[in-house]
Amino acid sequence: GCLEALVSEPALRRRLHTAVGQDISLETAIARAKSGDETTGKIFNDAGHTLGLALSGVVNLLNPALLIVGGEGAHTLDLLLDPMRAALQTHCFDGLFADLTLLVEPWGDDAWARGAAGLMLDELFHPTLYRDPGDDVATLASVFTQTTPDDRRPSLSAAG
Repeated sequence: GCLEALVSEPALRRRLHTAVGQDISLETAIARAKSGDETTGKIFNDAGHTLGLALSGVVNLLNPALLIVGGEGAHTLDLLLDPMRAALQTHCFDGLFADLTLLVEPWGDDAWARGAAGLMLDELFHPTLYRDPGDDVATLASVFTQTTPDDRRPSLSAAG
C-alpha cells in the first residue's frame, strides 16, 4: 500500500540509492547511520517520522491500548523508533499517546504463518455459532464481511 511505498525496505533502498549514488545494502546503510552519517541518518529519520505520522492516524481513529510494531523490517526499527515515537506524540489527539503502549516485536517471517494458524485453530475449536456477539474483533469484522446468497456483495447486517 501507500505506507509500504514510503517506509518498506525496498523504498528505503531506493531512497538510499538516490541519496548515495550507488547501491548499498540496508545493513551498510544502518551501520553508516549509526556511525553518524547524516545522509543515511536523514533517510531513516524521515521514514520513522512518516511511519509515526501514519500510525497516529490509526491511533486517533481506533484509540488502541497497544500498538505492536514489527515484521520483516524490524531490524531497522532502532533507527526508526525515536522519530516514529516523536511523530506519534505530536500528531495523536490529546491524551491518546500517553495511554498507548508501544511494543516493538522483531518477529521473523514465520510469525504471519503462526498467526494465521492460530486464527484457524481458534475458529475450529470456538466456532462463531457459539460466540456471543461482540466477543472479539473477528466477530465484529464478520458483520461487515457477510455475503448474501443471491448477489455475493457484502451485507452490513449480521443476518446476511
